[in-house]
Amino acid sequence: MGPNVLDLRGMFLRGTGGNAGPLGQSQVDTMRPITGNMLQIYNRSESSGSGAFRKSNQRPAAMPGGSAVGPWADWTFNSGNLGTHFSGTETRPVNMAVRYLIRALN
Repeated sequence: MGPNVLDLRGMFLRGTGGNAGPLGQSQVDTMRPITGNMLQIYNRSESSGSGAFRKSNQRPAAMPGGSAVGPWADWTFNSGNLGTHFSGTETRPVNMAVRYLIRALN
């Protein structure tokens, strides 16, 4: 390729403006965080989360009437805990901001 031709292989072309990067510069891929939570009741108090899972609260649980069934825990899920590519403000592929030129023929 010549010195004035951009190497756009594997690039998603994105018009300028909005959240696009500066003209002619590439942006890395990113994904907005996916979040959620769940309640877990179990008979063993040992547990741990990894990656996007975190234990946010734990205490003994009881059934109505007072019979104990074991501890419970609140778990949260946040893909933003996995690193910067999963904590962006938008979901996008690797891209480059370009100006489109449309040529009409008679």
